Amino acid sequence: MNEETVLKVTWWEKLFAVSSVVLSVAGLVTDVYTLYTYYMNGLWVYFSLMLALAVLPNIMVQAFSVSWQIADECPSRLVWLTNLLLFGTIHRQWLTLRACCYADKTRELTDYNAYMQYKSDRCLLDLYKSFLKSAPQLVLQTYIRYDTKDWRPQTVGTAIHSLILLPWCMAAYDMDQRRRHPEWPPISWCGIILHMAWRIGIVTSRIGAMVLMAVVDDDWAIGYFGTHFVMTTMFAVVLTDHLVQMEVAPNMPFWQKLAHGIAMGAALTFSFFNVADSSSRHWMILMYMYAGMQNAEALVEFSREWTIAGKPYQGTTAIIIVAGSFIVGVIAMVLYNCLYNPVCTVSLFPNRVPQKERAAPSQGGDLLESVEIANHKYHSLSDESTLVSPRL
Repeated sequence: MNEETVLKVTWWEKLFAVSSVVLSVAGLVTDVYTLYTYYMNGLWVYFSLMLALAVLPNIMVQAFSVSWQIADECPSRLVWLTNLLLFGTIHRQWLTLRACCYADKTRELTDYNAYMQYKSDRCLLDLYKSFLKSAPQLVLQTYIRYDTKDWRPQTVGTAIHSLILLPWCMAAYDMDQRRRHPEWPPISWCGIILHMAWRIGIVTSRIGAMVLMAVVDDDWAIGYFGTHFVMTTMFAVVLTDHLVQMEVAPNMPFWQKLAHGIAMGAALTFSFFNVADSSSRHWMILMYMYAGMQNAEALVEFSREWTIAGKPYQGTTAIIIVAGSFIVGVIAMVLYNCLYNPVCTVSLFPNRVPQKERAAPSQGGDLLESVEIANHKYHSLSDESTLVSPRL
């Protein structure tokens, strides 16, 4: 690789590192504010649900983060403390920002590789967190807004923050994966915009459909979309185990494979994400056909609500949000997949693989290649020097 192109930290990378820390802190603030609002208004059911969605996914993500740091080196007391307090991802993002500044200062290859390792870890953790936490929270917050008629700017702002964070994490992970495949041309600003439009459109339509169904019958909505989530989770877990048995994917502890499957189940509930290989267009078509059917059914069910209430503007708004955003998302998705080579996202497996447990390269394809490259770079870096500057 050309060292001249590797060592330079661009202004975009610096802005991305800073914005990630800001968005994470903003997410923490909005969570605390939302919980405080529900507590003060005596909305104990909503308070309990929001607290569970804020804490449980965070615990799972912290467990991933700590397991990687244990594989890298012995974590410091500060690392253990921040993860026990559920601030581990924010601390990791701070380390990423520090590594970015340090690599820009020294212009050393080892420091730049260390920064890139931090960045890749953070992109993966953010993606897991967005599927497990941000997306379900957004559904619940939107439903509560409709139920309580609380449309104040500060409460609406929390939902907008989550809606922006979801596609942003997906696009950031996509760009990071493209960096791992130098044979692919880098994505342009047009591609980034198309990718964001694809994700925002589909996620908005899915969330809108879930909320509309919950407005009509919340128990039915939980069972309907909950079944979808359970089915997609089982599909992801079974496929993960199948890839491991075929030696296409690295074998990892059961809890990591299960957590990965749950995250992918949530991903497939809200949008499409490759969990098998980069040529799974038939799965994409099937998923979006099923999602379109669910969206249409939600609109039909909600039509009775606005007809009985005598508020046709609610029906018009619902159609625009659910049907309009879904059409925009599908069009952007088609254009994106025609213009750019889709990234093999199967490498969402945790990227710390012991040498003795690595799969044989005969059937690995893009997945094993990306895993091997990541581990080879990291272990080579560990042999040459310590990571970045003195660790916290």
